Amino acid sequence: NKNCADITVGVLGISYKPNVADVQLTPIREVVRMLKDMDVKDIKIFDPFFINKEFSGIRVEDSLEPMVRGCDVLILGTDHDEFLKLDYRMIKEMMKPQGVIIDTRGKLSYSDIIDAGLIFQGIGRQQR
Repeated sequence: NKNCADITVGVLGISYKPNVADVQLTPIREVVRMLKDMDVKDIKIFDPFFINKEFSGIRVEDSLEPMVRGCDVLILGTDHDEFLKLDYRMIKEMMKPQGVIIDTRGKLSYSDIIDAGLIFQGIGRQQR
């Protein structure tokens, strides 16, 4: 129950489809705009295929670890292969307590996320 001004959100992937760098038609641009409108304290982005240093006015991290470190919430924006094989126990250690992972693609393992002690929220998926 944190105020948005107190949370850090990380976005995993910004391209419009997996394993490409193209962001022309990406829905993540709208997600970032909404996060800004909600006055989220800090928005962090990492996409292994995106080579620019900035996206929608947000700095893009060079690797996963600095993006995840200190996040309250991670949003799966693009289901790149790299993001489908995450070590959620390691992710939990880098996130703030009571870390939340939001799966916008329906591709992440609910049980692996819950077993690691994280909170799972799937969009378009029934909670188990």
